[in-house]
Amino acid sequence: HAHGRGLAELWFDAGVKQSSEFVQRVNDFVRDRLPQTATCHSCANMKDAHAVSWMGNELTEMPYPNWNANDGTCSHAGTPAESGYGVPDGTRWCPAHCDAVLRRHFWFWNNATYNETGNLNTVSRLLAMHLTSVGRGCNMILDMSPTDTGLLQQNDVDTYAGFGKGIDVLYRKSLVATASGKDNGKSFPSCRI
Repeated sequence: HAHGRGLAELWFDAGVKQSSEFVQRVNDFVRDRLPQTATCHSCANMKDAHAVSWMGNELTEMPYPNWNANDGTCSHAGTPAESGYGVPDGTRWCPAHCDAVLRRHFWFWNNATYNETGNLNTVSRLLAMHLTSVGRGCNMILDMSPTDTGLLQQNDVDTYAGFGKGIDVLYRKSLVATASGKDNGKSFPSCRI
């Protein structure tokens, strides 16, 4: 749910690969019921899908540059050794997203693994992940794994809260708005900051 506007993303891992009739039914549902929803990765077979594109790893390390425009299938992942992610003259808007886990590398709650604090990403690590994803034009998606009671563990809640405070510190004030605009007593345009 995104700011009261309904569902933000409906994720089909690796796309919808069933029969063409089923794909058409999903396409029609997305078009008719979720017109503002960013839908899925690898959805070239869904002509009405608002595609998002997975950037290729679960480390939130977005290849650079990230174009967010892509080919018609949203499949040009590239590598840092190539041209980064997407294509600069792409024909389809496919915003990239980086998915990550709070605990290395567990997507789902498990009593045996969640009692271990050594696999819990620190606030500093989460902030670094934010900078290598959002800082490179990628949406960062961080999992939440409720326990078998349906609640989140307190140490997870504390880590999410610390991450939120860290984001607030990073972006509380605009760098341009708070810069002095001076360089050895000489003014310079804000675009050079």
